[in-house]
Amino acid sequence: MKRNIVLAAMISCLLFCALIITATLTPLSSMGNNANQFNGFGMWVSVGGILIMYLIPVVIYMFGLTWMKYVMVVLCSIGTLVFLSAFGIVMVIGWFNEMSDFTSVLVICGLGTTANIIWFILAFRSDKHHSIMEKPNSI
Repeated sequence: MKRNIVLAAMISCLLFCALIITATLTPLSSMGNNANQFNGFGMWVSVGGILIMYLIPVVIYMFGLTWMKYVMVVLCSIGTLVFLSAFGIVMVIGWFNEMSDFTSVLVICGLGTTANIIWFILAFRSDKHHSIMEKPNSI
């Protein structure tokens, strides 16, 4: 079960990094003075920050400190809000521009939200929902 939680967190992490990189490839990168440019220093700092924010709690959780799962809940909730907010903002921006430029960002936001929801399900499902092979019956 712990392996599935870690796998879902890593998928979410990769999708978050993909969101940052993909957004720099769209017209979003030219909006505002603080927008990251593809392969620029700001983009790599953002990707590195995301990797650190995901990897530190996951590594601590893998070492057996199960309370870290609750820290990961807070971070996963923030990630879900970011994905949903980005989806909404990009939809509004896309409404006024050519929508096809933003399709990849919308897809990644949808996949990221789905990955985070799956993480919540895996992290908090009850023992009775596990397969028979995972938990032996005591008869």
